[in-house]
Amino acid sequence: MFSNLSIYAARLPGLAPEQLADQLSAGVLSPCGRLEPGSAGWVSPYGRDSDVLTHIVGRCVLFRFGIEEKVLPPAVVKEAVSQRLQEAERKTGQRAARAEKLRVKDEVMMDLLPRAFVKPRHVDAYLDLEDGWLVVDTASRKTAEDLLGLLRMNVTGITVTAPDAKPAICRKLTAWLQSGDAPQGFSLGEECDLRDERDASATIRCRRQELERSDIRRHVEQGMQAFRLGLVWQDRLSFSVTEELSLLRVKALDQVQSQLSDIRSETALEELDARFALFSLEFRALLEQISSVLEWPGAAEA
Repeated sequence: MFSNLSIYAARLPGLAPEQLADQLSAGVLSPCGRLEPGSAGWVSPYGRDSDVLTHIVGRCVLFRFGIEEKVLPPAVVKEAVSQRLQEAERKTGQRAARAEKLRVKDEVMMDLLPRAFVKPRHVDAYLDLEDGWLVVDTASRKTAEDLLGLLRMNVTGITVTAPDAKPAICRKLTAWLQSGDAPQGFSLGEECDLRDERDASATIRCRRQELERSDIRRHVEQGMQAFRLGLVWQDRLSFSVTEELSLLRVKALDQVQSQLSDIRSETALEELDARFALFSLEFRALLEQISSVLEWPGAAEA
C-alpha cells in the first residue's frame, strides 16, 4: 500500500470524514466515450464492483482516482498518416504542407479512437484530516496534479499546498550526504542522485551503494548537490526523498513487515482496513518528523 508518496499540505475546514464521499460523487468516473482519448474520475477503493467512494479509519480518508486511456500505438498512427499523405500526393502531385499533415493526423486519430483498446489504471490517495496531509500514491507530479485538479473542483473549500523549497531541501540533503550523518531518527540509505550546480544536465545516479564512500563525498566537494537521497526512518521504512518532497520507493522494513504478518482478516475489507490503519499511522509520524528536519512548513501551518 502506497509505494510512492507525493505529499501536499491540505486544509479542509469543517468537513467531517463521512462527508467527503458526498463531495466526490460529483466527479465519479464515466466510461471513456468513442471519440475521447481518455477520461478520469473517482472510483471505489474497494474495486470495480463497489460504488462506495471512500474508506475511513479515524480521521484518515482513503479514496481512489480512476483513469481510462485509449491506447493508440504511435507506429500505427504514423503508418496510417503516411498512407493517407502518399495517396493525397499522388492525386495532387504536391507534397503536403505542415498544416495539411496535422489535419490528416487529426482525421486518423478520430478514425482510430473508436477501435482503440481502453487501458484502465488507478491512483490511491488519502487525506489525513487530523494533521492536514494529502498523500498521493504516485511518483508523477503530473498525475498528482490531475488528481488535485478534480479534487479542488469537487470538494468545496479545500486548500492544497505543494512544497516550494527545492534549493533549501537540496542543501539539506547534500549536507547529510557530505557529513554521512542524517538527523536523529534517520540514517542514510543506499541511493542518491547528484546534480552539478553549474550544469543541471550533468547528473550522477547511485543505486545500491554505501553512501559514506569517499568517492561519493568527493563529487559533493567538487560542487554536486543531492536532489534525491535514500533514507531509513526508525528502522521501519526505507525510501528516497526528492527535492520536491516526494518519498519514492517506500518499503516496509522488518518491524512493519512483522506487524503486517500479524494481520488476521477474513475478508478483503478487513484486510484493507487493517493495512490502511497501520500505514496511515506510520506515514503520519514519518511526515511530521521529515517535514520538521527539512524545515518545510507542516500541514497545520499551511
